[in-house]
Amino acid sequence: MEVLPLIITVSLALVAGIAAVFIWAVRSDQFEDLEGPAWRMLQDDDSRPPAEGPDEQSPTSPAQPRPHSAAATPQRDTGKDRSD
Repeated sequence: MEVLPLIITVSLALVAGIAAVFIWAVRSDQFEDLEGPAWRMLQDDDSRPPAEGPDEQSPTSPAQPRPHSAAATPQRDTGKDRSD
């Protein structure tokens, strides 16, 4: 029962914080246009350049394999060279 005033105080502070965030969101028009972003996602955007084809890949394209080297390949410790 000694913790009851602490729990009530913490819960009231939490409710006040949530209420302050909600009031800020309403006043800064965060809920003004709820459907606009959903419709914008479905609209065609013809202003972007076309994607590069497979013949026109840039030199740093992830589709091209990187050269392998012994230094880049991590070696696993098999425990065979231990002298215990």
